[in-house]
Amino acid sequence: FTAFALSYLIGIPLGVLAAAKRNTPIDQAATALGILGMGMPNFWLALLLVFLFSGKLHWLPSSGCCQPKHLVLPAIVLAAEGTAVTMRMMRSAMLEQLGQDYVRTHRAKGLREWTVVGARAFRNALIPIVSLSGLRLGWLIGYTLIVETIFAWPGVRYLLVDSVLRRDYPVAQFFSLLLVAVVVFANLLADIAYGWVDPRIRYA
Repeated sequence: FTAFALSYLIGIPLGVLAAAKRNTPIDQAATALGILGMGMPNFWLALLLVFLFSGKLHWLPSSGCCQPKHLVLPAIVLAAEGTAVTMRMMRSAMLEQLGQDYVRTHRAKGLREWTVVGARAFRNALIPIVSLSGLRLGWLIGYTLIVETIFAWPGVRYLLVDSVLRRDYPVAQFFSLLLVAVVVFANLLADIAYGWVDPRIRYA
């Protein structure tokens, strides 16, 4: 969940900034980082970070889970692709909103550019991001199994795989149902959030 939050806390501002500074070096750099983050496999990034920060620089541990510093590398690895996807989608949504008639009207009234971007276009651009959030949680759980293996975390992978190997099927079934419930609940929250993002949406 740390990686889930990081991907939005970093990806959304980067997407807004890239859209507001379209066709500038800032936009080009953000787009390049987004393409790199989306194209880089999580396991390869994990091995690269372990080699650099644990093997060479000795700044961070390569395994363990008892202190906050053990969370840094796994969180970065899990958040990398999500940040890139969020940034690219937010940029596209913002560019679409900035081309709408109501944005041109606000600009014609003399509003400041960041007022138009932040107070007017931003909220409407969040709709596809909210749609993506429920699906991304399911992807994140799948990636977690790989990352936990590399960083030797006794978490989701250990409990699920160990219960299957020991033929402890009730535990495996319960944990699988729990993961499904988390994903369903996340999608439900995303549907509820539509009402906040776009007040025009009404629910029966």
